Amino acid sequence: MELIEERGLAGVSMSLLAERAAISRATLYHYFPDLEHVMLAWLEIQVNRFTQTLTGRVSQIPGPRDRLREIISALTEYFAGQEHRFGIEHMGGEGLSPAAARAVAGQAAPITDLIAHAITDGQDQGLFRRDADPTIHAELLLGLMGAIRPHLVSGRYTATAAADSITQMMVSGIGLLPSSPDAGRP
Repeated sequence: MELIEERGLAGVSMSLLAERAAISRATLYHYFPDLEHVMLAWLEIQVNRFTQTLTGRVSQIPGPRDRLREIISALTEYFAGQEHRFGIEHMGGEGLSPAAARAVAGQAAPITDLIAHAITDGQDQGLFRRDADPTIHAELLLGLMGAIRPHLVSGRYTATAAADSITQMMVSGIGLLPSSPDAGRP
């Protein structure tokens, strides 16, 4: 990513990457057939790290309503972060192959599952509408994250403001039922 930041994706070659990593080109090619695969491996590491942190963060929250709010907050913080912004700019904007684009999209599956489980738990407890499809709503929530990302990057929204906006959208979509004085607030 340092090389890409310095030279742009088009200015980075496998040879240059091998040189910077202080390994032979043959070693690099043994593990990765091309630069796209190197970037996908980097993304996988980043997403796995984030998912583990997020899972630990929400596993301590028993209520599905609060868990969902925490997931939304963590996602907006992540999307607002410099490391994510830098990486995703190069992953999405440089013409990934269709297979690589699918791999990038597939990286969101564990996060989608966390969101869907929070929604399902809320449905089981009578807090959320039963007719809301947890997986679809989880994917919609991730879509909202992508939609709000430019506003985070530009500074128009803070991570907190974005989390509030997205939480409000989710509240409307799954029918969050208030049970405490602050439950109606995003």
